[in-house]
Amino acid sequence: VALPSGSSESDLPQAAIKALLAGPSQDSGLTGTIWPNTMLRDFKINQGLATVDLSKEAVGYGGGTTAEAALVSSLLYTLTQFEEIDRVQLIIEGQARDYLPEGTAIDLPLVRPEQINFRY
Repeated sequence: VALPSGSSESDLPQAAIKALLAGPSQDSGLTGTIWPNTMLRDFKINQGLATVDLSKEAVGYGGGTTAEAALVSSLLYTLTQFEEIDRVQLIIEGQARDYLPEGTAIDLPLVRPEQINFRY
């Protein structure tokens, strides 16, 4: 992730989230994990906890466990790659929620899963 001029390394986690929200380039053949037009309303890091406040568009995927898992996993893997972050609290439109539309609990901070893909 390229940092804007005048930024420091401490700005990298927020820049990474903004890049995730922007999604892959259209010619990449990849699909974004965050619903289009989602905005980062606020971002803070305090004692290992990253608090991410996203606009309501973040839950505009209209349901689907796969879309919801992609949203949560991409946020967790993006942020917990940074040494100073070990937990992520997701907030939507400035409001804490208990669950995302498909039932993923977000009432407590989330931690990076051990695996992104599971084999049965």
